[in-house]
Amino acid sequence: YKPSSGRIARDGVIPLSDSLDHIGYFTRRVSGTSLMAPILCSDWDWTAEDEGKPVLGIPQGLYLNEAWPEGLAHFQATVEKLQAAGYLVKPVPAMADFPTIRQEHVNLMSAEAARFHAPWLTQYRDQYHFKTVAMLEAGEALGDEAIATGQARQAGLRAELEELMAQHEIDFWIAPAAQGPAPAGLDATGDPVMNLPWTCSGLPSLTIPTGINNEGLPLGLQLVGKHGYDEELMVYGQQLDDLLSIHG
Repeated sequence: YKPSSGRIARDGVIPLSDSLDHIGYFTRRVSGTSLMAPILCSDWDWTAEDEGKPVLGIPQGLYLNEAWPEGLAHFQATVEKLQAAGYLVKPVPAMADFPTIRQEHVNLMSAEAARFHAPWLTQYRDQYHFKTVAMLEAGEALGDEAIATGQARQAGLRAELEELMAQHEIDFWIAPAAQGPAPAGLDATGDPVMNLPWTCSGLPSLTIPTGINNEGLPLGLQLVGKHGYDEELMVYGQQLDDLLSIHG
């Protein structure tokens, strides 16, 4: 679970990107996530109620095309399971300029990281991972313009996604949790591209494990709500978790 940006305090956290960093946490089931949310998230209010099946939207286009064939096939099977259970799922064209969104997000992250870590990099360069050094050097070259452009993109993307939700009467977005199954082992966590729009826009997202592939690796579904509406996300996330979770 990754709450709306700002709902979990970052006091004491060494930042990577001040504009993009927000803290999330892992639990086995949404019921466990719900137990932790009022403790970790600011101003939690359990007045949100389950009012039936929400309307779900699929962000069609270049973003969804980033998923691998295995990930897309599992996502489609999950969508069909939702539809069979009575959920209305609407395909909605979204993020037509996704490659630009992705690049501006990466530039913002790199430039803000370079700004914060510059003093330490000078003194402790040999203690940074070589990939981190490369990112910081790239960010230093980008400078303040990349930060301003990236922050403007954040605001614009949030507005676009929430406007589409209102226009098409969608309660939540759904998307693959990753391009495909989680990678085996601990050497890598995979490409975060399927999470990128929600991190960039600061929208809250909840991932439900929905399958295991032939190699025993998990696949999942992201449920994404409007900014600040984490309580609703949790209520309806529980509903989908009951239907879809491999831990059910």
